[in-house]
Amino acid sequence: MDDGSDVAPTELDTESDDTSSGEDGPFYDDDGVYIDRLRAFRMLHTHREISASGANIHLVCLEDQARSCCNILQHCKNQIDDVRDEYGGKVCIFKIGVTANPLVRFSYYRVQNFDSMRLINISECAHLVYMLEAALIQSYGTTAGCRNEVLGGEGVMHLSPPPYYAYVVAARGDGRLRIGS
Repeated sequence: MDDGSDVAPTELDTESDDTSSGEDGPFYDDDGVYIDRLRAFRMLHTHREISASGANIHLVCLEDQARSCCNILQHCKNQIDDVRDEYGGKVCIFKIGVTANPLVRFSYYRVQNFDSMRLINISECAHLVYMLEAALIQSYGTTAGCRNEVLGGEGVMHLSPPPYYAYVVAARGDGRLRIGS
């Protein structure tokens, strides 16, 4: 059935017993870790959708070689601080969250008058993203302008396939528009 959508074909070979590095590219990275091409395909498709959407969504994640727990947490804190500075410091209204679908999630925030979404971490493991969300909300929950009311990790994002994203949304709170719910 052709409904005119740009849904990508799913006839990708995800068999992990193929060790060749033919024209389709390597199935193992430099460290010998198997690369699930279907997951990589989903991630690429999501990133292309974000780029094509024209929405004010930015992906600012660490490169794989720099991904340790400490580096990820510090990177995310630096990104939140940058967003807060960008949106006026003390007048910045922001919210930290996680999602498996940034485009759909940001559409909800647009209705609440948030201006931008910055994707600050990406992972294949939902539970690690939930833990990161809780740590970030615990760090910023009492900061002026933070609209998070609970520590996080209570969503159903893990029912969707990866990748999973941690994000911060922001808007200036010194205008006439009500920001958030």
